[in-house]
Order: sequence, then structure tokens, then C-alpha cells
Amino acid sequence: MKSYISTYSILFLLCMILSSCSQTPSPPDDSMGTVSGVIKGYDPTIFQNGLWVEAYPFSKNSVSEDTPVSSSIVNSNGEYGLALPAGQYIIKLNSKGFGFSGYYYEDLCGSPYQSIRIVAKDPLTEEEKGDAAITCQPKPIEVRDGETIKNIEFNFSDKRRITGKVTDNNQNPITGVYVYAEDENSIIGQTISLQDGSYTICCLPPGKYKVWAEPIGTDFISLYFNNVFTVKNAATIDLTHELSRNNVYFQLVKGSKVAGRIIDEDNGNPIAGIHLDAFTFTENILIGQSGISNSNGTYTITGLPPGTYRIVAKDKNNHYVNEIYNNVYQDSKATPINISSSNFVVNNINFNLSPYGCITGKIYGPDYQIIKEQDILIIAYDSLTNKQVNQTEVNPDGSYTISSLFAGNYILEARPIDSINAPQFYDNKNIYNSATLLPVWNGKPTPSNFHLNFGGSIGGRVLDYETQLGIKGLKVTAINSDNPNWNKSDITMIDGRYTIKGLPPGTYQIYADSSNTQYISTYYKSEVIIINSDQYSEKDIKTMRKGGSIYGTITNIYDQPIPDIKVTVFDMLDDNNIYSVMTAPITGYYSVTGLPDGSYKIYVDTLDSKYIPKYFLNKDEFDLATPVIVNYEENEPQDPIDFILNEKGIISGYVTCKSGYSYYYEIPNLLPENYRVEVSNGISVLLTYPNNVNVKKNSIVPDINFNLRDLEQ
Repeated sequence: MKSYISTYSILFLLCMILSSCSQTPSPPDDSMGTVSGVIKGYDPTIFQNGLWVEAYPFSKNSVSEDTPVSSSIVNSNGEYGLALPAGQYIIKLNSKGFGFSGYYYEDLCGSPYQSIRIVAKDPLTEEEKGDAAITCQPKPIEVRDGETIKNIEFNFSDKRRITGKVTDNNQNPITGVYVYAEDENSIIGQTISLQDGSYTICCLPPGKYKVWAEPIGTDFISLYFNNVFTVKNAATIDLTHELSRNNVYFQLVKGSKVAGRIIDEDNGNPIAGIHLDAFTFTENILIGQSGISNSNGTYTITGLPPGTYRIVAKDKNNHYVNEIYNNVYQDSKATPINISSSNFVVNNINFNLSPYGCITGKIYGPDYQIIKEQDILIIAYDSLTNKQVNQTEVNPDGSYTISSLFAGNYILEARPIDSINAPQFYDNKNIYNSATLLPVWNGKPTPSNFHLNFGGSIGGRVLDYETQLGIKGLKVTAINSDNPNWNKSDITMIDGRYTIKGLPPGTYQIYADSSNTQYISTYYKSEVIIINSDQYSEKDIKTMRKGGSIYGTITNIYDQPIPDIKVTVFDMLDDNNIYSVMTAPITGYYSVTGLPDGSYKIYVDTLDSKYIPKYFLNKDEFDLATPVIVNYEENEPQDPIDFILNEKGIISGYVTCKSGYSYYYEIPNLLPENYRVEVSNGISVLLTYPNNVNVKKNSIVPDINFNLRDLEQ
């Protein structure tokens, strides 16, 4: 990484110098403006790779950094100058490898955007109830034709920084070591140690940091300040009020190594590409620099301090079973690797990895011919946990393979989709607990062919109770009493006829679902038993009665219809009977039909809309809701059940960014309650409004404002 950064900087400088020397000077262009300034606090001894300033075109809520319009190298006095056509620009200071990837004029380090969330929370539960988002941008510079703009300055002298030095235990400087400053959530700044071992992490926001040095590609141990190996024990550097912290030294020692070889347990061949990690034995913290096995199967984990470790081999391609030394799969059974001193090598930590097992086979039909070009799902269940562990679709040629299986016993299911063939468990079993177990060994396929049978059928007609005429468009389902995954359905035709095929032997209930029709959903009068695989049972459902209805219109307080609102009707005597419809797109009208006689409670679920949900009559809770009586037998028209909905409240205001720009926000769809309003950057809370905000129905709470510049005071 060090050589890359150095080469990049040298090439950049050469290109800038050569391009300026090779071009013939042209007369001044009066249409061009200039922007110039100085970098306060610039120290060439720190920024040895140099700094440069770039200008990018600006438009609000959009910053393009594909190609700068102009760029300038910062000279030894910290000065720069840019030639620009008329327009608005973001001015950015760049460096490579010195603690920041970009610094914007009068704004933040790092990114041209800062995503800000404004969140309304329940003050008691901390649950988020709504939010809004804005994007803070750097302050642009407006350049006019021929205008000279001076004193566009970047100030390093008042930016928080951490400085120190990286050496070995003999005080020899170590160059090219990455040094990071992190807060509780993420890395905030980073840099690379120079030739003399010194480093500076620049431009840190106020906060508390833990600093660590990572000597990538070396035998040295990664180290946290102050001379510890884990973040848990690291010293905290508090830059909440101080501008800098100096003398944050790292004295690195060469770590120990763990080495070994990875081979295939079955054939003894070396395995390349296996990842090896060392974890602390008690705290399970990843330590050191991971190893990857080469073409010979050998690996080395480096940078390990004294301690006790658990070594884990992982195949990220999932061809081999992950393993913990020594030949176990659970942390509690691992063999500890003890390292008692620095610069020590533990050899022969070898792994014999087992390829995953698999189940493979073909699907045959009742005629003992391979079934091809059909949708059949093969599902594997762990026989100990009874949980599904994997599944696959049968190939067009009738073959299948379920892979990535640990050694153990499995139950296999073949489930045809939309087929006359019946599902089954291996081997030709209709009940899960009766299935034949299939043993799987690591690295070995288990052959298992299925011989499917034709399923039984249940058919008939669904008839209107009064007219005995067929009813079209009802969904009729055969419900398997042993396995709901084997339920099958059909839709009635114009004469009310249905036929459900592919049913395995078993006991079924027949259910006619009349959702969104005027009929009451009905079960067939008794259970139906399928004994033989090719049995057909004729079962007419002659008792489809028309039900009652609940209907009405949903409007707002201005008597305007509200479309696309969900209306749910609850049967007070049967929790399983729940009916839902959506209001009409324009009229706000709804109608729930096919209701059996009884008492119902009605709920208008406004989902994510701006309206407040309600029960009838204008109640907030189910227990308080007024019931609606449906009595279809009396043949009297039902009065409409109308709802008038209030709108939820809104919290609004402005967020002023560090650039001075203010952005308007609204947090919509808030129920009438008290809220705590916070501003966060997605990681931590930046500002909290001093008082809880009371939101009322049909209203907007304005002027809940925040100023991010307060964070710098």
C-alpha cells in the first residue's frame, strides 16, 4: 500500500509539472475567474506526498466528483490557485495517506455529503415513530466571469489531530504502518507512518477515540494504544475539548505464527483457498493476520501476541465443512493453541477437511420411467431437529442433488408442483414420522431415487343452497390432516365443478373459500378419506349460502372520499374469521360480503397513510369498539357503516448544516402523542430538541429547528 501511495503522488506531481511546462502559454482569458487561498497550519514535513486543491461543479442536492474542472498543487508555502469558468463550485483539498480522503471548504472531512436523520421517538420506550432525512452539503463558491476570489482558506491549525511514532522494540522506526482512530462505531481517521516512523491523523471531529496500529504484510503484532492487543483494553484519547494529542507511541514487537497444511480428508490432496483465523480462546476475539492456504495447502497466521487461541479453517466456497482444530466443529471442543512468547512459531496445526455430503438421485414415475421436464421440489429435513436444512429443484433430465449437508441422518421429501403425481417422503411414505432415514457422510454422495405414484382425486360441484346452480370462481382446497404442505386446490368452473388431483393417501377436509363474493365460506359436511393412489371421490358442496354484508364510505373531515384504505372486519365469536377489503380508488366505498350472521367489529387500517386508524364508532381500541350486527336471514337492508377519518400530525422545521445552508424537513404520519425529536448522523445522536413535542390531529407542528453549527461551540 505504501508503494502505491508514493507512486500515485509522484505520478500526479509529474503530470501536473509536465503538463504546465509542455503547453505554450496563452494570453489571459478574461472570461475565466480565479480562486486562490492558503492552507493554514500546513506542514510539508507531515504532508510529504503533497496536497492539491480541486474544484467540482455544484448544484443543490447533487455533487459530481467524476472529473474536477480545475486543480492546483499546494506549494511549500501552503498556497494554491484555480482558474475557473463562471459557475458554482465545491472546493476540495486532497491528500493521500494522511488521515483524510478529502476536506471541503467550510465543511466536513471525507464526503461531500452528510446524511442527516430527524427522528421522532416515543419518550418512554425509545421506539422510533417517524423520521425524515436531509443531506448536508459543503458550501459552494460562486465564480463570475473574470472575477478574482481570494482567501478561500483551509485551516489545519484548529483541526483535531493525533500524532505519534511507530517503532520496534529497539526504537527503530517502522514505515508504512497503518494507524487508525476509531470511535465507538467506526474508523473516523487513518494515516500511514512515514520514513522516520512518525504519523499524524488529521481533521478529527470532537470525540473520544481509540487508536491502533496495523502493520499489514509484516510479522509485527497489531497494537492498540496503550500497548494492548484488543480494543476492549485500549486507552481512550479524549479530543472533546482538546485540539491535539501528541506522543501516542506504538512500540511493535514481532508476533508469533501458527502454520500448518490443509488437505482433503478423502484423497489427501492439498486444498488451496481455505481461510485460517485465530480467535482468543475465552473471549473469541479475532487476532492477528489471517492466513490463506496456497496451492500446496500450506498456510501461516502471523502477528499473534502471547495468548491461547482457537484456530478455525473456513471454506468460503462451501465445498468443505468448516472445522476447528483439532478435527472438531464446536468451539467448546477445540484444542487450545498456547503461545507463551513473541516471535514464536507453532507448526503442524494441520487440518484434514471433509467435503460436504450430498444426496443425489432420480425421479421415476408410476410407469418406472424417469420423470422429465416437471416442477418437482426435493426437500431435506434434519432428522434430529425436524427442521428443513436445504432444498433443490429437480433438473429437466429428472435428476437432483441436495448438497452442503453435514454428516447425519435426513428425511427427504419429493413434492410435485401442479402435477397428477402425489408427494411422498422417502421411501414411498405418506407420513413424516414413517419416512426412511437417509444417512449422509462427509464427502460421499448418498444415492436416493424416488418412485412417485399417481395421486388420488377429489371432485364435484359447488352449488348455491337456494337455486342449486353452480358457482364459478371459488377456490376449493383439499386440506391434508397430516401435512398442510400437501394441501392442493382448484378453482370452480362456470358450472361450479372442481377437480383436485395429485393427492396422496390420507384424510382431507374440503373447504370452499368464497372470499370477495356474496357467499359464506363452507366446509364439506364430513372428512374425505383417500385410500388408494388412483382413487376418485365425488363430493358436491350444496350448502353455499349467501351471507350478509357490511358496507360504507370512508371520508376525511372535508367530506372527501379516501381511496386505498384497508377495512378489516373481525368476527367476535370466531377469531379465525377475518375479512379485509380495500376502499375503491375514487369513491372511498367499501363492501365486505359473504358474512355469516353474527356480531362484528370493524377496523379501518390506514397503514402508512396520513390518516388515523379507527374502530367503529370512532374508537381507538378493539375492546371499546361498537359491534355491528349482521342478520342476513331477516332480509332487511343493512345501514351503511361510514367512517370520517382525521389526519395524523406532522412535525416540521429546518436543519442548518455546518455550511450555513438550511434544509426544510417534515416528519409525517404521526399519531396524536408526545414525541422526543432527535437529529442523528445514522450512527449517533447529534442534537436533541430540548422539549417533548406535542402532536395533535389534523395539524402541523412548525419550527422544530436544529443548527449543526452548535456542535462546534
